[in-house]
Amino acid sequence: MEARKKGADDALMLNEHGVATECTTSNFYIVKDGIVKTPSLDSGILSGITRDFLFKIAPNEKIPLEEIEMTLDDIQTADEAFMSGTIKGVVPVGEIIGRVNWKAPVGSVTEKLRRAYDSYIGLSD
Repeated sequence: MEARKKGADDALMLNEHGVATECTTSNFYIVKDGIVKTPSLDSGILSGITRDFLFKIAPNEKIPLEEIEMTLDDIQTADEAFMSGTIKGVVPVGEIIGRVNWKAPVGSVTEKLRRAYDSYIGLSD
């Protein structure tokens, strides 16, 4: 509700330890130095179908993908960010406002994974 009031499309949730977990209907990822990082299943998130596909697709695209305990500092220093979900697919995040204020253009790693995912599910050639 607070996110909508601020004009956000979604909200990034934190667990009781202040660690980033997931968005309201999507898994969340950052990219730092070419490595895709997503919260660990141990942080209390659901393992989404699209998330599982990305773990299969990323190695084929030569993109490292790892689970981490994602802190707000990790997000603040990220080069790129994106979400994934069954309905949305891979969606770039351009800005985060709130406890962290972060903004970046759509990055090449996000775009490469988005294209690979779309191709994998038959949305593009």
